[in-house]
Amino acid sequence: LAMLHLGAFHKGLALRKIWAVVIIAAAIESESASGLVGIVCFVGLYAIYSLRRISIRSALQLVGLASLVAALLYGSFVSSQRLVVYGESISGLWAALENRERLPDGIAMVNNEIYPLYDVSVKWRNLEMLPIVIGSGFGSASAVNNRLSIGIPSEHMNPQSQLVRTIYESGLVGLYYFVMAFLRPVQRLTKRLPSRVRHRFIVLSLLVIGCCLGNRNVAPFIYLGAVVAMFRARQDQVARMSG
Repeated sequence: LAMLHLGAFHKGLALRKIWAVVIIAAAIESESASGLVGIVCFVGLYAIYSLRRISIRSALQLVGLASLVAALLYGSFVSSQRLVVYGESISGLWAALENRERLPDGIAMVNNEIYPLYDVSVKWRNLEMLPIVIGSGFGSASAVNNRLSIGIPSEHMNPQSQLVRTIYESGLVGLYYFVMAFLRPVQRLTKRLPSRVRHRFIVLSLLVIGCCLGNRNVAPFIYLGAVVAMFRARQDQVARMSG
């Protein structure tokens, strides 16, 4: 969706709404739990971004977006048998973690994401704030998975969620710099655009970053490269016309 918007902007066109409908429908049909986590991450990032200049309009937009995502989450869980299994397995998850038992079968397939989050909760309860702020170091997510996993051969078990891996290995500070590394260049490149157009670029950038936090991928790198290349080409074109 972000790349289609970028292409339409480069051609001086508006993104057709049908593309947004098709892409959202395809995302729902994928029944991806990590995709839903990515959407939730996007809403959280957008909420934090909106707090910088809160207004009645932005507050209403945020409430509307949160309501839409809540309806999307509910509809996805109701219509997906796989997500229903996840939901039913959560009830016994905490007891299994506290008693060092095997995780419930329905949710054991995502144990790589669960053990680092559980270890963070243990550190929080023990008031060990430094690992939460700056992380436990690169490679530590795999180490804690190998240490806490039960009945699974020891191997390099890294989380698929970029959010989980970043928080555990680099802490909240690392998470902040990860997000800003992709967002700040877009903010600077679009600062001369009309506020409404610039806002759309920023929102779509947050969407790409949020989905990456849900499931680790290279989409933010590709998107940022495309944005930089397009704006550089536009600047060169303006320089040639004025020179």
